[in-house]
Amino acid sequence: MKRTPLLVLFCAVALAGCAFIKEGAPDLAHPRVVVAPVMVGPKVYLTVGQEPVIVVRGGGSAAVTWTLPGDGLRFERGRGVEIVGRIKNPPKYPGQPPSKIEKPDDSQVRLFTCVTKEDLLEVACTIPPQVSSGVYAYTINARNAAGPVVLDPTMWLD
Repeated sequence: MKRTPLLVLFCAVALAGCAFIKEGAPDLAHPRVVVAPVMVGPKVYLTVGQEPVIVVRGGGSAAVTWTLPGDGLRFERGRGVEIVGRIKNPPKYPGQPPSKIEKPDDSQVRLFTCVTKEDLLEVACTIPPQVSSGVYAYTINARNAAGPVVLDPTMWLD
């Protein structure tokens, strides 16, 4: 009996992922990430359509856009997406995993520019070429009638 809520959450996340699939190749320099709410009883969880978000800049700037479907859920004004910092360095050799950093490196967080749209359903972050490659942690801050809903996913910058 106690496994039922977890099974429901797993199935909801799996099915929500199907809604994110679109035809054509993704634009890796400008990924669009759908943030979807999943209800398990009275509790709301956030899921993202791409985890980690993969961003391939190719020497230039890039932009990532996170979108909410509405349904009473809105991004927090001015802090819908907050970059925490780099948590892993890129691999030294192809095929190797990225190396973990002891504590998040927030030295380049100020270089990211994140703007929440007026309707609070979309956040776009611009990533300039000066930002070092690696895996970055970020926080999604949303709110519904019951209060704040938060998720801490990651983004891989190449």
